[in-house]
Amino acid sequence: MSKYSMRVAWSDEDQMLVATCPELSEISALGSTYEEAVAELQIAIELAVATYEDEGKPLPEPQRLESHSGQFRLRLPKSMHASLAERADQEGVSLNTLIISLLSKAEGFASGSSATPEMQAVLEELRMAMAQNVAFKQEASSSVRRAFKPQVVDFRSKSPVGLEKAS
Repeated sequence: MSKYSMRVAWSDEDQMLVATCPELSEISALGSTYEEAVAELQIAIELAVATYEDEGKPLPEPQRLESHSGQFRLRLPKSMHASLAERADQEGVSLNTLIISLLSKAEGFASGSSATPEMQAVLEELRMAMAQNVAFKQEASSSVRRAFKPQVVDFRSKSPVGLEKAS
């Protein structure tokens, strides 16, 4: 029995089911039923493995089901972190619960379901928070540039030469 994965899908072009092996992308098999397509692919996989071995080529590693821990690290602007933490506090939930709720709503929207008015409001709130964060950073950067105008100083007299001091 092969440890390689299989995928079976309908082909409009062939008007049959096509079975493929992601690890051995050069092979496929046709069948009028799932069972037939899989049986044909198993034969094709055995032949492909034998060919790899005969030619001295290394066999591709079989794909494994990944186990996800349910945890990942996310970096975000401090202002967004503060805003989300404040909102979670107002709603009486943990920051983790709030973010899971927001991601769940956004994922439902992204997968093609129509946005409810509540979801539209949440998405608009996130857009506004992000826009405020960008505007704040741009204004802060601009303020820093205005406050620190470069000056040329005559070190003998220790006075600015030809440039005005920032006000």
